[in-house]
Amino acid sequence: MTFFGFFKGMKYGKCEDEFDNYKKIKNHISRDKILKYLEGLSVSAVAPMSTEDIFDGEEIPQAGIYEDGNFTFPTDFLHYYQKYDIGIPEEYEKYISLKLMDESTPQ
Repeated sequence: MTFFGFFKGMKYGKCEDEFDNYKKIKNHISRDKILKYLEGLSVSAVAPMSTEDIFDGEEIPQAGIYEDGNFTFPTDFLHYYQKYDIGIPEEYEKYISLKLMDESTPQ
């Protein structure tokens, strides 16, 4: 499994990702397409708690985990992706790109 988006300061166990590193990522897929894709994912594990934005304390209603293929990331990541100018890791972008191509290929 490839874990990403577990930023320092989050309430999940071992969170070591540096938020600023995600601000440096510039994806090739449009933000709208990535956002639509992320919003379509199902939560694979729900935590019985809310969490909060590590910068301004805003409540994020549901804590949990997304698993998509070989990638695992917190549900909070969607909040940060929407609110702040961050990107997704290159490997995950390639994975999404292939999935989007498969969906657009006529059967």
